Amino acid sequence: MGRNRIDRCVIMPMPLMTLTHANERYAAAHDMLAAYRAERPDMVAAVCATVNPAETRTAELELTRCFGELGFAAVSYHHRYLGLTLNDERMTLVLELARAFDRAVFVHILAESSDMESPWRLFALARRYPDVRFLALDGFSSPQQAAYLVEVAGDYPNVWFDTGVATAVAHGFADFVQRWGPARLVLGTDYYSGPPNFYTAFPVHEIAAVGFAPDVLSRIAYRNAGELLRLDGIGLGDAGAAEIVSP
Repeated sequence: MGRNRIDRCVIMPMPLMTLTHANERYAAAHDMLAAYRAERPDMVAAVCATVNPAETRTAELELTRCFGELGFAAVSYHHRYLGLTLNDERMTLVLELARAFDRAVFVHILAESSDMESPWRLFALARRYPDVRFLALDGFSSPQQAAYLVEVAGDYPNVWFDTGVATAVAHGFADFVQRWGPARLVLGTDYYSGPPNFYTAFPVHEIAAVGFAPDVLSRIAYRNAGELLRLDGIGLGDAGAAEIVSP
């Protein structure tokens, strides 16, 4: 992280962290992440939960515990690993709890996931829950999808977009900011994960090279994440960046 000028991070569970999708296993993983956050408050700005919505009763209990007792800032999903579409009806419980606790919902819209994580499914949820804050992860993961997001992002004011898994060409960061402003673009690199998939956090260097004004850079690097996750009280610092990652 230090080599890539990243000072703090938001951690979310890996989709296969427990090797099963049983919610009692997720509960153990959440305890581990909460303990890690307590050990490294200098580095971990916030932690996300995840639950299997197909196990309705235990999903409700565990997500309530994460939001109410553990103080987790969001719930995150990579739906293809659960074998669910992003807007599966069983997500209703999760979205209702997120709304009740005023928590953000992170969902992957990775281009290679095909229809299971297609952006239109996220936008359907965003229309249905206009008072829930969504973060679309990995949206700039293909040139075609990046161009699509630049066209439609203004129609969904409750959806933020991170920069993780951005392609090296036609990622659209400058076009996105020029068209919709910097308030809903969030730095993400998936850099703080293991085993590492790469050794240079491309979005950090690319965003810095675009030539954005300092106030725009600070918004993308950490202020937008702080507002999305309601972290203004603890702050993300005035130097460096924060990013969204999986352990």
